Amino acid sequence: MTDIQVIKIENGAEYDGMVWDFWITARLKNQAEIQIFDPKGLNLNEYVGKWVQVKLSSLFVGIEKEEGLIELDGMVTMQEDRYLFTNSEIEIYVAELEFIPLNTFRKFYFGRVDVKQLSN
Repeated sequence: MTDIQVIKIENGAEYDGMVWDFWITARLKNQAEIQIFDPKGLNLNEYVGKWVQVKLSSLFVGIEKEEGLIELDGMVTMQEDRYLFTNSEIEIYVAELEFIPLNTFRKFYFGRVDVKQLSN
């Protein structure tokens, strides 16, 4: 789980007046800000300005810098048969990896980072 402070919530997809997902601007403990997508419609509006714990995931992680990707220093390891990126501030579960070095501290580049679970 990762501790984040919810800074701002923006509506994502809307249909017939109903919001289906959200974009979250969050602050990590080191004061870095990160954009997170809420595909489940957890609606974290009541947590704006507060710290919460979230489980994060990303379908895409690479080792080549590309425009629009989130750059983080850290390490990818195996944990309970899943790939997990970690550093001192954040944990992100990632899809199966090819050509990604395990257990080596380096820069990684992430596509969209999603909230999978909220624990407050």
